[in-house]
Amino acid sequence: MRRSAVTTMTMLLTMNSMFLVARTASAQLSGSNLFEFQAGNLPFAEPADLTTGYDQLNLMYREGDIVGAVRVEAFQTPESDHEYTSLSQYRLTYRTRRTELNVGHFYDILGRGLLLRAYEIPGVVFEDIASRVRRGFYRDVRGVSVRYSGDRVSAGLVRGRPLSNVLAPTINERERRPDLIEAADIGLRIGGVTVGGQFLRNNTERASTNFASLSVSSFVSSVSGYVEYARSLDDGIGIADFGDDSRYAAYASIAYARGAFGLSVEGKDYHNFFLGSGFNDPPSLVREQSYVVLNRSTHVLNVIDERGLQLEGYHTSGGMTLTANATIAENRFDRRYLFRELFLELVARIDRDASLKLFADAAEDAFRLERKRLSAGGYVSAALNPSWSTSVGVEGQRFSRSGDVLAGGVTNFVVSVSLDYIARYSVGITAERTDDPFLTDNPTTPEFEVGARYWFGVTGSWRPTSHHTAAVFAGRRRGGPACTSGICYEVLDFNGVEVRLTSRF
Repeated sequence: MRRSAVTTMTMLLTMNSMFLVARTASAQLSGSNLFEFQAGNLPFAEPADLTTGYDQLNLMYREGDIVGAVRVEAFQTPESDHEYTSLSQYRLTYRTRRTELNVGHFYDILGRGLLLRAYEIPGVVFEDIASRVRRGFYRDVRGVSVRYSGDRVSAGLVRGRPLSNVLAPTINERERRPDLIEAADIGLRIGGVTVGGQFLRNNTERASTNFASLSVSSFVSSVSGYVEYARSLDDGIGIADFGDDSRYAAYASIAYARGAFGLSVEGKDYHNFFLGSGFNDPPSLVREQSYVVLNRSTHVLNVIDERGLQLEGYHTSGGMTLTANATIAENRFDRRYLFRELFLELVARIDRDASLKLFADAAEDAFRLERKRLSAGGYVSAALNPSWSTSVGVEGQRFSRSGDVLAGGVTNFVVSVSLDYIARYSVGITAERTDDPFLTDNPTTPEFEVGARYWFGVTGSWRPTSHHTAAVFAGRRRGGPACTSGICYEVLDFNGVEVRLTSRF
């Protein structure tokens, strides 16, 4: 890295140290820092030993009912036009028992996100293939919000510019925030039922568009339910018109939970409901998976046209929990695309020191051209003694791809082993294999490679205190889709060494 990179990182780490000293003098100060260094690159990319660094420093000051917060982000790379150091967030919050006022950058949601959902996925550092610029993964709103929450009535007002986080921080701030939203919501609680209304106006350089939604939620004994219906107010179509030219979104859920048994049903119908630069995010109704092969295969919601159902149930007995999930989603564009998935999971305690997780999954994904996709695997975790524990996992996946020149069978395997010492030290090994022709080909050669491709990586972590963690990765890491908290994003392949330092103070 060039001297400017070292200077910037030294400055941020110095601020970190100064803040630690300040905190000893006042309990009203807190913060966190994330530093990530990489020596490596994408597969088949040059230079193979590219060195880059990313740092995110968050500081917060609390004085009575007032909270002030700032975030500084920096990215350093040999490509000078990809570097940046910026005050990416600042916020002043006034909070009482009933009210909250935010000025600056904040996160908010209207209803279940049909009209607006601003979010952050903590700890995720995002990098897209187009810009190759790393940054925190969040979509905030820069502006003003005020909320009131009473015993029977709740209300809120929002005015600001949502961030389009698909654009890198090196791009002009105005281009990254092309929308100006003005929103209001109100809720009235009567017994166990809450009736709500939401309104949002989006102002751009071209025009203003208006949207509204109605919601009803309830909780009675062991049963909870929620219904929300949103649509455009500018299309000149009746509220009950669901034709091709209408813009609407409908979501409903009902859940029952009592004792060792639980069951939930959810439904969705979204049509032409991608708002502005994408600042809304309705529920996807697709189970979020922790298993590697299933998380990469997660169906990604398309709010331009999607309808579907999700059913999930669980039962716990004798130290075992069985979970079943069935999902179906339909998209209609040039033709009908159908996604179907059936998932089963068993979590069981073998004895006092060992546990077992098994899963099986069957799916069809027409949008990905994947037929008869079968996945299965299991993990065994065991305490070797009071200080040491281990976990071993194996996952496999097989599907047929049809409809293109790369048609044929595809097999994926993942094997992982980890060893932990009293939550302070950890080391792990992960190996992956695929024969997917989308991934086996080397784009830098004229021939088309169709063998198998392997990834092998070693991870290690050290947690000297509950507030500090050092983690390292070395080897080859497979990328692909990843989903967290209902938000899906692309993780890039990486060959090399990565060091991550996180602190809370």
